[in-house]
Order: sequence, then C-alpha cells, then structure tokens
Amino acid sequence: MVDAAHLDWATIVLRLAVGGGLGLLIGIEREIDGHEAGARTHALLALGAALLGAISVGAFGDFAARRATTNIQIDVTRVASYVAAGIGFLGAGAIMKRGSGIKGLTTAASLWVAAAVGLASGLGFWAGAIAGAALALAALLADHPLQWLRMRQGSWLVVSLADNAATGDVIESLVNDLPAGTSVKVERFDGSEDVPHVDVHVKVHASEHRAVVFGYAARRDVRAVVPSDD
Repeated sequence: MVDAAHLDWATIVLRLAVGGGLGLLIGIEREIDGHEAGARTHALLALGAALLGAISVGAFGDFAARRATTNIQIDVTRVASYVAAGIGFLGAGAIMKRGSGIKGLTTAASLWVAAAVGLASGLGFWAGAIAGAALALAALLADHPLQWLRMRQGSWLVVSLADNAATGDVIESLVNDLPAGTSVKVERFDGSEDVPHVDVHVKVHASEHRAVVFGYAARRDVRAVVPSDD
C-alpha cells in the first residue's frame, strides 16, 4: 500500500493521467455535440482537480508532526473541498440564457462531474473515478436517442418577428428553405402603440432544418428564434 504522505513519481503520474484521461472521455461527447467546453476543457479540468487531490494527500507529509510537538494542524480535505466550491465559477460561465430558454446546464454539470472524477483519481479512489466517469458518459450518451425520438415526432420553433416586419415575406422564405409540407402557423397579439406583434411557429423534424430556422435570428425583421413551450 502506498504511503499517502509520500507519493512516488509513478503513482502521481498514474493518478494525473487517469484523471485527465477520464475527463477527456467525458469531454469528447460534449465536443461531438457541438459545445464550446469540449474535450480539452474537461481534460484540463479533471487533470487540475487530480493534481489538487494529489497535493492534498501527498504534498504535506514533510509538515506532519505529533500534536504534542507543534501547534500546526493539517487537514488534507481542505484543498479537495475547494475544488467543489471553485468549479461553480467555471460551470456558471458555461450557462447562457437564450431567449426564453437556458443553454449549457448539461455542460456545466459535466464539468462538475469531471472535476469530481479528477479529484477521485488524484486521491487514488479508483472505483469512484472510473464508475463516476462511466456513468456520466452513459448519461450524456443516453440523450442522443432521446433527441432522435423528439426529432422524429417534430418540435416547434417560434420565429418572433420584429415590429412592422412583413409576415408574408418571412413565411415565404421559410416555406422555400424548408421541406414541402412543413407545418407553419401564425400567432398575432397586440403590441405597444397598437402595433401587432407576430410569432411564426414552425414544426421541424431534422437537426439541419432546425439550424435553418435558428439562422433566421440574424435577419433584421426577426426579433428572436426560440423553442416553443407547446
């Protein structure tokens, strides 16, 4: 059994490599899914957490002494506890509000898990590190068939038009850009100064068509494009 207070080079390298590698696996799924916080971010985060874990149990051995000979008290859990607190800042940066929805919650959660996996590796808690990474990866991959099922059923997007926008022009563009038979419905309600506000609801069945509709957010006559709450 390795003396935690005096970790050798091989043990330290192994713990850091496993921590970073497991974080990399989690990050690969995020990168394939098109998120900014991808493989490198998760790998570096897990590596940093693993290093902090190794520091907390392996870097203070020379300062340990009997209570009767020193008034210094060492708590090896203190460094590790700040990993859990500090990751909140990075996770918050991954969360963005877009229209009426929120994007990045899953990526923030995966970053938090990657930090925990790295910390477990740094502490030599192999069962927790490997099981945590495997279950996190399974949870992330499980969403892909669910997304496929949702797209087969179709999902509604709302193209919110700017005031005085030509509704007919936008609808004509959508009909031309999307497959024949795409469902489009218009909802009108009163806006400020008696200017009616118009939302165009579009039902899409494929990710590329979803991307086309979201591209309309760049038009001057479109205020926003958001998923429907229907």
